[in-house]
Amino acid sequence: MPDTAPGAGALATGTCLVTSGRHDAWFGTTEVSGGGHNPQVFHSRDGGRNWAVTGTPISRAPANIASLSFRNPRDGLAVGGSFDRGQAIDLGAVARTYDGGSSWALGGTPAGFKNGVTWIPGRRNTAIAVGPDGSDVTTDGGRTWSRFDHTLLLGINCSPHAGCWAVGEGGLAARLVFPRY
Repeated sequence: MPDTAPGAGALATGTCLVTSGRHDAWFGTTEVSGGGHNPQVFHSRDGGRNWAVTGTPISRAPANIASLSFRNPRDGLAVGGSFDRGQAIDLGAVARTYDGGSSWALGGTPAGFKNGVTWIPGRRNTAIAVGPDGSDVTTDGGRTWSRFDHTLLLGINCSPHAGCWAVGEGGLAARLVFPRY
């Protein structure tokens, strides 16, 4: 396995490590001790026997990847940024990949740090990102984001049969309902 950048760690968000199918796995890193590096994404295509690492363009110091989501083995999003309520820092960041994580490009900037991200099943380019200052949606694969709610949510997941559910502080659970057209 390749080494991480000096001072790197990972956030325990539950979605900083994700899988797709039987063989693909990814995890993102965060800057723990002021190493001054951009977060990295590690990817295994063979069930964890071998790993490759790629830097991301996320550079909001301290830079963090809090959550990853892949809608298939190629198309993925990494969200995070920089968050510290004591320092009044709340900067969101998104990186996008279309080659399974071999390369990453900056996405649009969500409204604040995001703890979780998930693709919406059946809606090709639509994903939701949640965080301390609310929830944002993208309908163009992460290029642009729009806030649609101000509720503090810390994690989100969607499935084709159970819909989308998010969790927050104090046992809060929320269900995302889409309007019928």
